Amino acid sequence: MEFLVKLTPHFPDTLTAEELADLLKRERARGIELLKAKRMTRIWRLPGTSSAFLLWEVTGPDELHDSLSSLPVWRYCDVEVTALIQHPLEAMHRETQMSDDPLKPERL
Repeated sequence: MEFLVKLTPHFPDTLTAEELADLLKRERARGIELLKAKRMTRIWRLPGTSSAFLLWEVTGPDELHDSLSSLPVWRYCDVEVTALIQHPLEAMHRETQMSDDPLKPERL
């Protein structure tokens, strides 16, 4: 299943500069692990904000929750989750592309 997630961090003023730097370092490391595992497949920053959109491909809501809550900044974020399904137009477009592909296995 694919999910589009908007994360908006709100760090408390009580974090020291060192604590925030460590938190962000751990967040980057965990984010790279999730990208390499292909659970998180894309990530975008919203210009002018600290928010990010993340595209996740996971088995379902439980795996998404486990992955999101494994992020070190999780407890400081507002989270908005949208489940996604393929639009019929995209499915039709992909089928058309495949049937027009001269290298399609059936044509070789």
